[in-house]
Amino acid sequence: MNLSTEQAAAANSGIRGSDQIVIITGFAGCGKSVVCREIISKVQNILVCSQDGIAAQNIEGVTSCSQFGIPTSFQVNPKYKDARNQRKKDPAAARWNNTKRGLPKSDPFRFSPIKAEAIRVATHLLIDEAFRQSCWSTDFISKTCQQERNCYSKPFGGLKVIFVGDDGQGQPILKGNDREELRQWD
Repeated sequence: MNLSTEQAAAANSGIRGSDQIVIITGFAGCGKSVVCREIISKVQNILVCSQDGIAAQNIEGVTSCSQFGIPTSFQVNPKYKDARNQRKKDPAAARWNNTKRGLPKSDPFRFSPIKAEAIRVATHLLIDEAFRQSCWSTDFISKTCQQERNCYSKPFGGLKVIFVGDDGQGQPILKGNDREELRQWD
């Protein structure tokens, strides 16, 4: 692959950099997926996922929900009462409720042994479209990695994590009349 200087530097930090957390960001069309494919081709034991199914397919990964057993009810703020009630009905959500104590081995929702083994042997985790993923989902992924790798002292169980995405793509959270006030800038 022919990478630009910036793309090569980003890929190198994801492959060999000393930081546990790497963030690769840029506008649409700048080549983030090219950098992802370069990293994936160079790292042998890498988990590749995205919040979005199409983005996951683009980099030959899977969705975060599939890889880590994130309950679909998790896409809303768990502080809201209706979300809590919804999570009570979802056996996978019980995992998140236990994250402060660590996840029990008798977890009622154990995802496939193949996926659990993939987490244990991985050295890297690449999450594409990372800025579209909720903080609760990211926390769930971290706690799941900690459990499966039996490493509770480090985020993501010690995996090197590469967050990729466009931090400018998400819409801002607006309150009250903010939306009307911002229209004057259109």
